[in-house]
Amino acid sequence: MIHPCTPNEASDMDSDIPTHNAKRIQASVLLLCGLPGSGKSTISRSISEHYQRHTTEDSSPHFHKVVQIEYDVITNRLAKDRSDSTSIPETHALESFTSSELEAWREARIEALDLLRKELSIAQQQSGMSDPDAFVCQENYTEEMPDPSLYNILIIMDDNFHLRSMRRDVYKVCQTFVDQLKENTSVTQILEERQHNFEGDMKIGLSTVFVNASLDTCIVNNEQRLGTPNYIPQRIITNMHQTMEVPDGQKAKFELCSMDTSELKVNTQSPDDDFFSQLKALFLSSISQHPVVPTPPPPMTSEEIEKERLATLQSTMHQVDLVLRAFVGVTCRTNKTFSKAANMARKSIITEFKEDTSLIDNFSTKGNEAVKMKFEKIVLLHATEDQSAEIKLALCKASI
Repeated sequence: MIHPCTPNEASDMDSDIPTHNAKRIQASVLLLCGLPGSGKSTISRSISEHYQRHTTEDSSPHFHKVVQIEYDVITNRLAKDRSDSTSIPETHALESFTSSELEAWREARIEALDLLRKELSIAQQQSGMSDPDAFVCQENYTEEMPDPSLYNILIIMDDNFHLRSMRRDVYKVCQTFVDQLKENTSVTQILEERQHNFEGDMKIGLSTVFVNASLDTCIVNNEQRLGTPNYIPQRIITNMHQTMEVPDGQKAKFELCSMDTSELKVNTQSPDDDFFSQLKALFLSSISQHPVVPTPPPPMTSEEIEKERLATLQSTMHQVDLVLRAFVGVTCRTNKTFSKAANMARKSIITEFKEDTSLIDNFSTKGNEAVKMKFEKIVLLHATEDQSAEIKLALCKASI
């Protein structure tokens, strides 16, 4: 379920609402990963409440809007609608589901990702206007007053995400959105962005908090949910624990911005200032250093590589020929007695380039100078000192 976080008193924030239209968007997408009973939902609520308060504390970045997308709530609602079931397990072991539960589980994940797309789209629309209902803190990412041309949103995805593929699905949604933004960007916008050193109207950062609790702790906490929709059978938690894929930036680049609560010794029931300080650094890194990037083009086939090589070769050979024809013309105008030698030199060098493609790279790095030296060596083989000096001077001027 999705919960937009709004201020308690609208009048309290009137003075903080930007008077200028927001032009750039920064969307921080936060995944909460961990076993059932690890404390994810508590941390999710703590984060939301933290950014709902007006504060100038160093640990609070500036967000205009905070959104929670809770997979548990969506899944249980869909399951109940289908079979009046009061609970549904969350596990990759699909054989554990009844048909209605399985369908609800699949639909829940689709719906959650659709909600993410919706929130990104809504955020994008803020590029042309300010949201009068958005919550505004007094501090920006840069620890300065909020930039009126910047609109920040935090989207919290609250799920177990015990498999990397589940987390990758979220990244792909963000990446597809970035692809669409790139396709819709006009040439004029690109030139303006370069001029002002912008990297686009919207940047998305994906980060992960691994709520790391022991299996025993999760089982004890889960037993307290007995009789509620969020209770999970112990065997499913155990199975999930055995298959847990811990976020690791070395294994997947999209997980470079990850944080482990056990390393910070975070109290999941009451996160402290150190946790929010680390969380701020995580958001900063995900936006400024590791933003979601467009989908890379597919690798070239061997046929495409060969086609490109031949096209490059043909283009370079054409450039070499133009340079040599210019040298022949200069030589003939300078001293007609060397016309025949100049034409022979041109043909000889063209043949040499065709037979030895490594000369292409040499031409690409050294340019006309490499060709000029070869040309002079052949043409001036039997020239006098004065003739050589005269032709070399003419060729040098032609090369400039």
